[in-house]
Amino acid sequence: MNDKVLIVEDEAVLSMQIKYELLQMGYSVTGISDTGEKALASIAIEMPDIVLMDITLKGKLNGIETADLIHKQHNIPIIYMTAHSEKGIIEMAKLTSPYGYLLKPVNIKELQITLDVTLYKSKIDKEKTELTGRLLSMTHQQHIILDNASIGISLIRERKFIWLNSKLAEIFGFTREDLEGQNTRILYPSQEAYEEFGKEAYCKLAKGVVCSEEIEMVRRDGSKLWCKYSGKAINSSDLSIGSIWIIEDITYRKQIEEELKRKNEQLEQINKELKEAALKEYRQRLEKEEMLVQQSKMAAMGEMIRAIAHQWKQPLNILGLIVQEIRDSYEYGELDKTQIDTTVNESLKQIHFMSNTIEDFQNFMKPDKEKQLFSVQKAVGEMFSLLSAQMKVNNISYSFTCHIHNKTFPETEECDQECEQCVISSNKNEFKQVILNLLTNSKDAILDRREKGLMKKTDEGNIMIDLYDDYDKIIIEQSDNGGGIPQEHILKVFDTYFTTKGTGKGSGIGLYMSKVIIEQHMGGSIHASNGEYGAVFTVKLPKRYF
Repeated sequence: MNDKVLIVEDEAVLSMQIKYELLQMGYSVTGISDTGEKALASIAIEMPDIVLMDITLKGKLNGIETADLIHKQHNIPIIYMTAHSEKGIIEMAKLTSPYGYLLKPVNIKELQITLDVTLYKSKIDKEKTELTGRLLSMTHQQHIILDNASIGISLIRERKFIWLNSKLAEIFGFTREDLEGQNTRILYPSQEAYEEFGKEAYCKLAKGVVCSEEIEMVRRDGSKLWCKYSGKAINSSDLSIGSIWIIEDITYRKQIEEELKRKNEQLEQINKELKEAALKEYRQRLEKEEMLVQQSKMAAMGEMIRAIAHQWKQPLNILGLIVQEIRDSYEYGELDKTQIDTTVNESLKQIHFMSNTIEDFQNFMKPDKEKQLFSVQKAVGEMFSLLSAQMKVNNISYSFTCHIHNKTFPETEECDQECEQCVISSNKNEFKQVILNLLTNSKDAILDRREKGLMKKTDEGNIMIDLYDDYDKIIIEQSDNGGGIPQEHILKVFDTYFTTKGTGKGSGIGLYMSKVIIEQHMGGSIHASNGEYGAVFTVKLPKRYF
């Protein structure tokens, strides 16, 4: 019959993976429990041989408390699975006498070795417990039990065997008659070992304490074995009465310990290799992510420079006309103080507009490292403001609808306002980079649709952003009429370097970095789908406050 394993784990994917691997190893899985209460109920129905226990569980009982109950009620071997390695947690877990620990994610080789080791240790512990219990439960048949015990028992006086049971004689390859009256020196490999053990044993016996040692001894045929030697004086004030000694052959246990030592060394080597591999992979991922971040920043900077070019085009034309008008007025003698004042005011207005554009660009590119409270509505409005000229020249309209207040803002000046009900705590510029990527993708999709003749050049493009308050989350939904994403590509749009744009029109890192920012940096989620007229991107962000 296959050894039975109960999995106690509240992560469904991980528990199913472990179950699959256990079945492949030849184990029988009695069930999967995601709480301590369910685990205790499952054990009551079908008793497993081993329990794989997650330390952190749902429900009233955590893994350590559940393991403690299992240990007290059923004495089933426990192997902990944990993502934690803090000393405090390990110390608490030790109190439940576990047979091993597995760090998540669970390595299959480590799992198999730990299970093998646990079965070895469990087998030995069960045998020892059974033998001890049997000895204690039949004390009323002392002579029969002692003579037929599975461990050696003897009465020794002045280092001679006065009485011994059959098992002790059997352990060393003698008969009882051979050893009775003999000096115990016959069982030691050397005179030195005999003298050393005798001196130490005498001191302990005289103090009335148990003398317990694991020593190497010899059989009648000269072969060596390991024994656990435990003795106590019948009367410590008079050692001449004698002492009782229990001798257990632990040769098999020593072999198991050597095997355990070897497997532990294998585990240590595997852990070392895994750590090195994980560290190498982590460094490579960091380098790759850093490269992608830089590429994403350069792409965002390119978009912003194009936005500035569009924003500046009109005020530069106006300034040019103002300069020409000054020259013409001077030539015709019409230049007076009133005209100069008007010209200066109009010029300063245009310069102020251009200066504000540059300031917005600088704020966007500023590398904010600390989280801050900011209004999602205002951040979106600022991005619309930066891109407004570019949208206008491409005949693309935009609107922002706040469903919290049931109001639509068609103009930048209106939606570029603070809103206390849509404030989150995060990195504002990273969020604005995500909005820039989404708006740019929508703009490019609309222009691409026009180029392919799927949309008249005179048809107006539309980009809509809807804002919702969902209890503990802010939901931002952006849609357009750019035709949508091909169904076969919709699951790949967030992959690194994947793009549906033509050669030279897209790097394929904008949406990837948007996903990294939203999910890893801001703890939210981003999802792509298709609506009636085009693509729909849904961003969900938690409301996190200082």
